[in-house]
Amino acid sequence: MRHHIVKVTSTCLFHLRRLRKIGHILDKNSRCRLVCAFILMRIEYCNALYAELPDSTLAPLQRVLHAAVRFIVGLRARDHVTGALIELHWLPVRYRITYKLCTLMHGVVRPLTKQINKLLDDKKRNGVDRGCTKYHMGHNADCNSESTSS
Repeated sequence: MRHHIVKVTSTCLFHLRRLRKIGHILDKNSRCRLVCAFILMRIEYCNALYAELPDSTLAPLQRVLHAAVRFIVGLRARDHVTGALIELHWLPVRYRITYKLCTLMHGVVRPLTKQINKLLDDKKRNGVDRGCTKYHMGHNADCNSESTSS
C-alpha cells in the first residue's frame, strides 16, 4: 500500500508543479477547479482502502493536500493551511476516507432499509403473526401453521 501512496503522491506533485507554472494567469476559482481535476481525484481514488492505515502512511497524501491548498490560496511554504482548508470546505485526508466510507455504507444500507420496511408492511397487510418466537429466532418454522395446528 505504501508503494501505491508513493506513486499517487509523486503524480500529484508532478501535476502541481505543472500547474504552478500557469498559476499566475489563473484566478482562484480556476486554480481550484484544476486542482480538483488533477490532484484531488487522484487522492480520493480508492481511498477507502486506506481506512486502517496509520497516519504516518497517510502523511504524504496530507502534504500533497496542503501543497494544493497553498497553490490555490497563494500561501507561502511556512504558512498555516488550516484556515484555508476551512475556507475551501476541504477535509483532511483521514476524514475524507471516513466520509467516503460513511457515504458508501449509507448507499448500501438505505435501499436495504426501504426493502425491509416494504417487506414488513407487506407481511403486516397479509396478517402474518409477528409474535412467533421461532420465526424471530431464525428457525424455518411457519408461524401461521404452528398457531393453527396447536
